[in-house]
Amino acid sequence: MKKIVFGIIVMFVGVLMLLFNLNMIDWDVYHCIMSWQALLIAIGVVLLFDRNRHNKNAGVILIAVGGTRPYADKFFR
Repeated sequence: MKKIVFGIIVMFVGVLMLLFNLNMIDWDVYHCIMSWQALLIAIGVVLLFDRNRHNKNAGVILIAVGGTRPYADKFFR
């Protein structure tokens, strides 16, 4: 299951890059999705589908850090 989720994420990134190269999406959307926060969230989603319990905990932590980091920059300037 973990390999399937990783494959879906890779295909999503490929489609996103194709749409950006065809000028069908804006730079702001592309930059938001292709940030390091989105990478943390994607790695966390892949780890959630692992059979090891410790990897699931790490997946939840990565999703939480990647999801809350953009908001922390806005509130703590």
